[in-house]
Amino acid sequence: MPPFKIGEIMDIFKIHVNKRNVHRLNTIIDTFVKYGFYGLADRLTYRIAPKNSGIKRDSYEVRIRKCFQELGPTFIKFGQLLSTRTDIIPEKLGEELSHLQDDTQPFSGSEAREIFKNEIGLSVEDVFAGFDDTPVASASIGQAHSVVLKNGKNAIVKIQRPGIEDTIYSDIDIMLSIARFLDVSEKAGPISYAEIVEEISKAIKGELDYNQEARNSEKFAEYCKEDDSVHIPEVYWDYTARRVLTMERIMGIPVKDLERLKNDGYDTKQIAKLGAHSFMKQVFIYGYFHGDPHPSNIMVLPNNKIAFIDFGVVGRLDKNLMKFVRKLFISFVYQDADMALDGFEEIRAIDSSTDYHGFSRELNKMYDKLYVGSLKTLDMEVVLRDFMDIIYKFRVHMPPDFTLLVKALITIEGVGRELDPEFNLSEASSQFFEENFIDIYDYRSQIKDKIGDIKDSMDSMVKIPVYMSKALKRFENNDLDLKIRLIETQKLRDDVNYAFNKLSLSILVAALSIASAMFMQVDIKPHILGMPFAGFATFSVTVVLGLWLLLSVIFHKPK
Repeated sequence: MPPFKIGEIMDIFKIHVNKRNVHRLNTIIDTFVKYGFYGLADRLTYRIAPKNSGIKRDSYEVRIRKCFQELGPTFIKFGQLLSTRTDIIPEKLGEELSHLQDDTQPFSGSEAREIFKNEIGLSVEDVFAGFDDTPVASASIGQAHSVVLKNGKNAIVKIQRPGIEDTIYSDIDIMLSIARFLDVSEKAGPISYAEIVEEISKAIKGELDYNQEARNSEKFAEYCKEDDSVHIPEVYWDYTARRVLTMERIMGIPVKDLERLKNDGYDTKQIAKLGAHSFMKQVFIYGYFHGDPHPSNIMVLPNNKIAFIDFGVVGRLDKNLMKFVRKLFISFVYQDADMALDGFEEIRAIDSSTDYHGFSRELNKMYDKLYVGSLKTLDMEVVLRDFMDIIYKFRVHMPPDFTLLVKALITIEGVGRELDPEFNLSEASSQFFEENFIDIYDYRSQIKDKIGDIKDSMDSMVKIPVYMSKALKRFENNDLDLKIRLIETQKLRDDVNYAFNKLSLSILVAALSIASAMFMQVDIKPHILGMPFAGFATFSVTVVLGLWLLLSVIFHKPK
């Protein structure tokens, strides 16, 4: 493609970006074209995109993954996080994006040393007894170096890649510009492209602050301090900042190194069970879980102890989402789709745009396949994938932490099966529930919440007369505005007429009741059944009208 001047390049785009981002936008669109996304490129630019017939031999999902891979760190991270959102993308695409590789060329040791000094205010020689210039791992956002502290302890220092923050923020600005343009130019769906980009970009920006990862790690350490079977690496806060993270180095064997584990005599079945139970505890008791528990992020220590590392991505379950997850789990056990539907409504995942009946029908079909009363025969991965397919099909917008949890559960089940081919996450989960039933449901906390709800309700009831008094005073002073939205006015008029008729009849029945009582007290002939005729007649009419009024009130259904 021939070179353009900046002004000319800006003129060919249908979207507007900052001048400093124009060349990057041009590169992004060229990459879209390279991988066969001509329709998208044509919507974003006025120039004609050259066609590349050879690229379409790959599937749509593979081409997206290759496109993101080529576009670099921001798109790789975006794709990795998007892969967990199978409520808004097809499951097949999510699976493909999960294979995005984060490995990149390392930057020099001298640059790493300079960044460390700028962030911490001390040189690596001032802090460490040893610093290995060759990184042990290199990723798109940063790389890790092996160091030895002055006290002789082994540690790892993560140092952020030079200029990566500017690159990511620039790419996010472009992504948002594209997303907003597409939201305007295409029919609006249940979720906008801009909302998706903003949501995922927030997580990417969070990973740029190593202080956040350090806080995540420390929180896990606090939760696990009483658990002798799990170890969380210590954070060295004196040598940690926004672009530098110094942590204890875990000298264990990664779960992915299965052959070494077996050769060293580890009980891989026990490790699989321990990993699953530890993750269940994170989810159902702490409400705070490791968002990326793949085999490289779980280390095995002596005595079949495990350690979790890399807390850049974590999930958080608030009270409502925790309640939903528990309810969903129980609904699997009892094959109760209605229980799951109640849970969806409680977390407001279903709205007026949802085909409720279709969603309910598909859920019931899925639940019909489940084994009643036991989780031990369930293939949890299949169940979760089917579940997310239905959510995607009906555009049920789930909280990001829930979809992250589903992805993490599938990963944990995969890790367990690598360690033990007979491992079953459903069985492990069922056993965990049986052993930790009281802690999971935390009845004391629930009772406390209910008491709080009752207290709030009583407080509100006590305040009602005060509110009514204020409203009446405003009404008396002509200072009360009533806004009424009239919908189906004919129906409203009919309902009002019906109500007034009932009220008039009620008044008539009450008057006849009083009249009959008065006639009964006056001895006027003739008599019927020992009662004055006038009293008997008015009483009979009152009974008939009263019964008719009562039945009409009970059985009347508004149209």
